[in-house]
Amino acid sequence: MIDLKKNFLIYGYGVSGRSVSKYLNNKNSNYSIYDDYKNLTNLKNVIDKKIFKKKIENFDYIVVSPSIKIDREHLLYQYKKKIIIDLDFLSNELSNQLIIGVTGTEGKSTTCQYLNQVLSTKYQTTIIGNFGNTILDEINLKNKLSKLDIIIIELSSYQLTKLRYLQLSYAIITNIYSDHLSYHVSFTQYVKAKFKIIRFLNSKGILILNREVFLNHSKNLNMINKDRVIKVF
Repeated sequence: MIDLKKNFLIYGYGVSGRSVSKYLNNKNSNYSIYDDYKNLTNLKNVIDKKIFKKKIENFDYIVVSPSIKIDREHLLYQYKKKIIIDLDFLSNELSNQLIIGVTGTEGKSTTCQYLNQVLSTKYQTTIIGNFGNTILDEINLKNKLSKLDIIIIELSSYQLTKLRYLQLSYAIITNIYSDHLSYHVSFTQYVKAKFKIIRFLNSKGILILNREVFLNHSKNLNMINKDRVIKVF
């Protein structure tokens, strides 16, 4: 869970940055905004590059867009333990909902839609995450989420490399093919990024993956007990 009384830096003011600022405003949290490329002088809480570099060590959390690549050359690399993304704030808002995380190279959106279609016949459900819904824009987020039984979250490899606090009841890997190698450098690193979804399973969480993924990448299952892995053939 994130301590909302701490000091936040929103690094980048795109779609996710704007939604995080709304959320932190609603929580009366202390935050600053910095963007390398946008002129945001008309916004409250904006800091310039000089102040940003001077105060960066004082921030407890640094909220970044999932697509920002934090490699060894990036100025945030030495502060990577402070980095979180917008979805991490759900850890402060969820109660007893069942959370399903879906990742994979292809079929994430379709799988989320199928799950939502089937489960919504019996439960109150929604889809968020990489699917496009900026749920942090909700003024009374906890109240909205409390009306849901199941939350389905589409997760990209970008998000999985930066998430810290989200907890999942089920994790689904649809497939893994060569993709985003300009971001992840190698296919091995891309595979590892996908399997990071295991880290966010709760103590009783279940991983679901297909036969091809299991056979080709089973060495990445060393962080989970095999009786918590369901293979779909």
